[in-house]
Amino acid sequence: MAGYSAELQDAVVRVVGHPGPPSPDRLDYRQLHESPPGKDVDRKLVRVVASLRSMRKNDQETQLFLEADGLPFQAVLPSPFSAHVPSGLAPGSQVELAGVCELIISPAALSRGRHPDSSVLMLRDATDIVVLRGGPWLTVPRFLVLLSAGLGGLLLVVLSALALRGRVQRRTTQLVREIRARHDAQVEFNGVLGDAR
Repeated sequence: MAGYSAELQDAVVRVVGHPGPPSPDRLDYRQLHESPPGKDVDRKLVRVVASLRSMRKNDQETQLFLEADGLPFQAVLPSPFSAHVPSGLAPGSQVELAGVCELIISPAALSRGRHPDSSVLMLRDATDIVVLRGGPWLTVPRFLVLLSAGLGGLLLVVLSALALRGRVQRRTTQLVREIRARHDAQVEFNGVLGDAR
């Protein structure tokens, strides 16, 4: 036994027919926490609707971190298919996934009849991912871009206001000097005119 399911090791297999791929059963993640635990979904092809929380890519696979029915789980897409993930797949998206459900449980927990510790959905290819609703437009990267643009615009306004204030002060000082010079010239002219009389 491997977890909830039996597995064959070192087996020789001969395919005698293939009726086509099976249809995935709809999975309600809450049933994983009901009795009996693991209710016949381990190593079965299932379909589940979930919310994408984040995703991470490496050379071997793309990992999708999701939540369904308030329970977190992970889906794994092999690397050869990672380039073909649907457009619009972003954190916050609601997606429908089809894949083989692998329940993860320790042998000690299994012997006590406990519920699985976690689960992983093994996706066959990128067509197993259907985006039902795209994520929110305002994501963290877009928010940071908007915040940077807003702060940049505010800085330009402040710098323009300071430059304008400096120009106004210089012009005011210049006008005060001109007024004083005219006043002094008028006083001097009046003095010369008074002496001439």
